[in-house]
Amino acid sequence: MDRAIFLKSSWSAADITMLKAEFELLNQRAAVRFACDCAERACKRATADQRAYAAILAGRGWADGLVSVSSARKAAFEAHAAARQTGVPSAQFAIRSAGHAAATAHVITHAVAAADYAAKSAQDALEERAWQYAHLLSLLQALRG
Repeated sequence: MDRAIFLKSSWSAADITMLKAEFELLNQRAAVRFACDCAERACKRATADQRAYAAILAGRGWADGLVSVSSARKAAFEAHAAARQTGVPSAQFAIRSAGHAAATAHVITHAVAAADYAAKSAQDALEERAWQYAHLLSLLQALRG
């Protein structure tokens, strides 16, 4: 992972394309866990919407082999519906992060959107991206063993 991307407060289309290519090389369960961790941090800051938390739980459940992809996708759709129903931008971004986290069980590149929306929900996007980078590295190191 290119640390320089995580030093930007917003990602360009080219950044997102590159990150998606890199995420496709990762273990999908680890990517889901990363996305769920990003979404949970965002939701703790910005929303109490139960559909967002249900999506996070569904993503984690899939990563643990307890939830089907279709159930995770359903939770993702419900989270996105919740995001459309709120008028608070930080809450919308946090809930969208949760929706994408659950959707990562279906398509791994949703993890990039989960991280991006989590950063957008934060007061300090750079601080959030720094946490994301450090957390992602720790997850990848744990996989290597």
